[in-house]
Amino acid sequence: DLVGSYPQRKSIDVDLTLFSRYNLDLLQAIGEKPDHYSKAAEEALKKSVESFGILPEGFKPRVRFYNFPEKEVLVQYLGAEHLNKLVQVQGVVNLVTDIRPKIQVALWECAYCERTTKNYPDKGGLKPPSLCGHCGKKEFNLLEATSDFVDTQYGQLQDLLERVQGSSTPSHVDLWFEDDLTNVVLPGETVTLTGILRLMPRMEKGKGKSSVYGKAFDVVFVRKEEKEFEEIEISKEEEQKIIELSKNPRIREQIRDSIA
Repeated sequence: DLVGSYPQRKSIDVDLTLFSRYNLDLLQAIGEKPDHYSKAAEEALKKSVESFGILPEGFKPRVRFYNFPEKEVLVQYLGAEHLNKLVQVQGVVNLVTDIRPKIQVALWECAYCERTTKNYPDKGGLKPPSLCGHCGKKEFNLLEATSDFVDTQYGQLQDLLERVQGSSTPSHVDLWFEDDLTNVVLPGETVTLTGILRLMPRMEKGKGKSSVYGKAFDVVFVRKEEKEFEEIEISKEEEQKIIELSKNPRIREQIRDSIA
């Protein structure tokens, strides 16, 4: 199915609640090391498609895990114990930025012998190779036009107001969306997100990197929650009054004045 709809659809979603019925040990391993097992699953998926001899051009499938059993936490409790593990959070999206391209595979050209080499940017950012494997020099030029880019988007999630205790303010966490998860959510939407909590180094003015790190939630899967509508019973008298108001030419002004 994925091959037939690629690249409009790029991911296979794996329901871990269903998966847990078949292999509980592997489920726990996925929760502890999601990066390792996501990569392994994507490689297995690619090899499976290759075995049929129908590999689409540029086929880079994503495997997205969701519904991790008993792993939903509040945003305010996301901390060191959840780092680099698969967790679920529910909340309201209150910020989404524009899409920004990020280099996925960087192509570098040696400034001396013009040989090219690829590398993969990590959390530390984009860095050139340490030295040229052909001439041993250390100067490189980035070939942006032939590097591979992926769409990214930044957002913010806050705890649901009904889950906040007393008069405390809702906690926030930064969100990171990539590839086919960009432009999926809008501000104001209630969502359940499955993802991996990661560290983000903070910079202190004039001092460089701080020893205190920020946190970012690398989103793997998005589930939008349906809003529940309350049933309102309207009496015959109220119905009659509503009909009368609907015929009033000043109804807009009356509604405005009743609000402000």
